[in-house]
This record gives sequence, structure tokens and C-alpha cells, in this order.
Amino acid sequence: MGCAGRELEEEAGYRAHSLKKVTKLYSSPGFTDEVAYVFAANGLERGRQELEPMENIKVKVFPVREVLRLIDDKKIDSSLHVAAFLSTLRVY
Repeated sequence: MGCAGRELEEEAGYRAHSLKKVTKLYSSPGFTDEVAYVFAANGLERGRQELEPMENIKVKVFPVREVLRLIDDKKIDSSLHVAAFLSTLRVY
């Protein structure tokens, strides 16, 4: 599972039975060459969240319909996050 699996456990506190690469997204083409890779995690089980001292990440689980509503209501409005979520839906 490599880096994506390690990051999932460190940041979110979950381990995945399998990870599938969904897509890669350019966060700001023409401004930076930064690339974000999107993975779908399946078979999740609790692991151990290991945050850096200045990180504050709280994990919340939402049904797909609720995430779509949050996007429609502009509560989730980061283009990178919306694109990652919608790309993942297309795979499943």
C-alpha cells in the first residue's frame, strides 16, 4: 500500500485492506506543478492516528448522499476535494 496506506493510518487512524488508485489531480495548473493522487480505500479498520504536534485532524464518516448534499450546499467547496470525491464515485 506504500505511502498512501501509511498516510491514511497516520492522518486518519485507519488501515485499508486494499487501496485503489483513482486518479491524479493538478491542484493549480499554470500556477504550480503540484499533483494530488487520489486513492479509494476499502476494508477499513481502526488503526492508530499519529499526528504531528501542530496537526488537528478529526475524522467524521458521512454517507455518500450527505457528502453530495454538503457539496450542493457549498459546505464542501474545495475544488480539489470535490473533484477527488466525484472521481472516486465514478470508479464505484
